[in-house]
Amino acid sequence: MRYQVTSYLARYVVGGARVGALLYRASGGDRPMRCCIHRGSQQIGGSCVELAHGGQRLVLDLGLPLTANPAEDIPLPDIPGLADQGPDLLGVLVSRRHPDHYGLATRREPAVPLYCGERTAAILREAALFSPLGPDLQPAGFLRDQVPFRLGPFSVTPYLADHSAFDASSPIRPTTSTSR
Repeated sequence: MRYQVTSYLARYVVGGARVGALLYRASGGDRPMRCCIHRGSQQIGGSCVELAHGGQRLVLDLGLPLTANPAEDIPLPDIPGLADQGPDLLGVLVSRRHPDHYGLATRREPAVPLYCGERTAAILREAALFSPLGPDLQPAGFLRDQVPFRLGPFSVTPYLADHSAFDASSPIRPTTSTSR
């Protein structure tokens, strides 16, 4: 199901809880950021949201559905570039170290950059000794609390969250390059 974000502040809700906010201001006219919730709108877990603006895209979380067995062959969401990197897919942002947010990240095309918290990456890498759910995500960069960084037309500002997953970022606020 595709949703077009048309207001200045759009919130997406998973399982009745506000888990993120998308702030944007479109450049020179009415070119809004598009938002497609691939997974997580009708169930808790398996979070995956695609943002598009100016011909480029970002994916927020690439989670395993909570009802899935990690050994199952769960297909990637139908997002062009996840399985075969396309030039318009700028990367995947993982908000926290719960499998319902990162569980499918290792199945993406390795050339697709992934960004997560530095401690999140370290904890998952160490967890590999004890669990198949502890992958080495090999991040291209790290999410740092309230430190914005740019990916194409998006400026991403992570915010550390009070959450059971240490080093969780929520909400991650992607804005277009002309946002204030």
